[in-house]
Amino acid sequence: MTMSNAVGLRESYAKSNHAVRFGAAFAVGLSCLFAGVTGVAAQEPYPNHTIKIVIPFAAGGPIDSVGRPVAEVMSKDFGVPVVIENKPGANGIVAAGGVTRSAPDGYTLLLTTGSHTANPSVVKDLPYDPIKDFTPVSLLAEAPYGQVLVVRNSLPVKSVADLIALAKKEPGKILFGHAGVGNVTHITGEMFQHAAGVTFQPVPYRGTPLIITDLIGGHVDVGFVLTSAAVPLIKDGKIRALANTGTKRAPALPDVPTFTEIGLPGVVMTGFFGFLLPGKAPQEIVDKLAKEAAKAVHQPEVVRAFTLNDLVPVGSTPAEFKAYLEKDLAYQRELTQRIGFKPIAIQ
Repeated sequence: MTMSNAVGLRESYAKSNHAVRFGAAFAVGLSCLFAGVTGVAAQEPYPNHTIKIVIPFAAGGPIDSVGRPVAEVMSKDFGVPVVIENKPGANGIVAAGGVTRSAPDGYTLLLTTGSHTANPSVVKDLPYDPIKDFTPVSLLAEAPYGQVLVVRNSLPVKSVADLIALAKKEPGKILFGHAGVGNVTHITGEMFQHAAGVTFQPVPYRGTPLIITDLIGGHVDVGFVLTSAAVPLIKDGKIRALANTGTKRAPALPDVPTFTEIGLPGVVMTGFFGFLLPGKAPQEIVDKLAKEAAKAVHQPEVVRAFTLNDLVPVGSTPAEFKAYLEKDLAYQRELTQRIGFKPIAIQ
């Protein structure tokens, strides 16, 4: 090896070694930089990405009239997308069970209804605890006017008394449409039959819209549906209303009495809508969502949407909603025992 070659090799090695050291230093610096960015991202205030609201029934139902306007307000206020996912099945059990398996980080909410508190009393072996496996956030709205008992126009009855007389004359022949075994429309019908001492022939459907369609078509005789879903059809003369299960008459149906007014005080079934998170959600996130929910339900556009559906905005604290759920659980338990309803296996 010549001297010039040796010098060239030393210079080449030095350059190579310097490049390795520089590359290593650059890699370390880059990793620190990204670690710093990650640290900043981890500390970003909630929420910093899409929030999902899971609705346990098919799109287009009454619960959508709660979830969608509230989601729009939350999205504007939080500055992140707030999306709706309709996940029907097993009277809300499919959706609720899925939420319990989600991370309790505030990005998956369940918009629940009375099915949540009814299911423990009507379903065998419920795969979750309705209180312990969830974190209550806020009671969004109540439905104080409950459901309305409607009949097909061609049924020869003008009042609840007429319906009871016909049912006693023809036991088991009146076809009663409901939105699935254990659904609130089913339990309400069972409650009425028990109080009136009559027996209907149940006809289960997958959702309230189908009940109404078949009532109009004359394929079933009676059904219980939310007043908001029935009002337009009642006013158009397509179906007839006899009474409602609420604590007061619905403003949109001032001539339709409550069951209490006509002497059946045991037939009372109101409704509610509220937000739940998976169990063990951080309190600061729960409180932030509750505050936002309370604000959202009192925005003019949301109040209008609620009013059109005979709903009253609430916007409670988490503690208030927990107490509400526990009270309704006890009521549903007493109700099913009173009417002799036997829990069913999950379909």
